[in-house]
Amino acid sequence: MHHELKYHQGTFDILGIDVPPVSKQGLQAIKELERSIGARLPESLREWYSLEGAARLLRKFAIIDEPAQLDLPDRPLAPGLIGLTEEGFLYLGCTEQAGCELAAELEGDDPPVLLYREAADYGWHQTYDRFSGFVTAMAAKCRRPRPDEEC
Repeated sequence: MHHELKYHQGTFDILGIDVPPVSKQGLQAIKELERSIGARLPESLREWYSLEGAARLLRKFAIIDEPAQLDLPDRPLAPGLIGLTEEGFLYLGCTEQAGCELAAELEGDDPPVLLYREAADYGWHQTYDRFSGFVTAMAAKCRRPRPDEEC
C-alpha cells in the first residue's frame, strides 16, 4: 500500500523508490526509545524511523554512513543504538570519512541536525535546520547506493 509522507516524501521522490510500509517492530522500538529517554520523538523522526528498514536506507543511500539503530537484530555489529548524548541530543550515527557524529535536537516537529567533529574542539553545531531537509539533501548527493549486503 502506497502512502504519502508528510516530512520525507521528497526523499523517496529523489531516490525514485517506493515508500516502505510502516513497521510494527519499528513503532514498538520507537515507543521503547521514548520510554527510555523520557521524551517523545519529534514527528519527522517518528515518521522516518517508523518505516520498514529506515536505518538500512540511511546507510544504503549514504545519508548516514553508520546509522545508529532503534534495535540491533538486523545489524548486531552496528555502532550502537539511538539514544541521548551527554548534551541531551538524540544520537543518529556517524560518518566514515570525516570522523563526525550526527544528532538531532528533540525540540519541534522537524528539528535541526547537529554535527560533532571529533578532530575539532568546538562541540556540537547545527548543520541542517530540519531533519527532513538533511535526509533529502544527503539522498540527493548519493551517486551510487551501497549493495544490499553491505547495509
